[in-house]
Amino acid sequence: MDHEWTDKRMDDFAGGVDRRFDQVDERFDRFEADVKDRFADVDRQFERAEVVTKERFEKADDLEKERFATVHAELAVASKKTDKMIWTLVAGFVSLVATFVGKILLG
Repeated sequence: MDHEWTDKRMDDFAGGVDRRFDQVDERFDRFEADVKDRFADVDRQFERAEVVTKERFEKADDLEKERFATVHAELAVASKKTDKMIWTLVAGFVSLVATFVGKILLG
């Protein structure tokens, strides 16, 4: 009788298979939930990285605009100083030439 498949033995075997299947199914469901959670975490990290990157680019753009404005203002000041120096040199040269011409002509 040990070698025969009785209804009770078949039911016990089927019940064991069902329990194992349920355990595997539960493990798979947990695994699937874990994978979804991890993908959600990765998505959140990407979103945070995008926000941080965007903020950094905006900050860099603002700094570049500030630097451009500062350099432009400094160049304008330097240009005015250079123009003043050139006119001073030209006026000095003209005075020098006038002095030489006056001495040569007036003698």
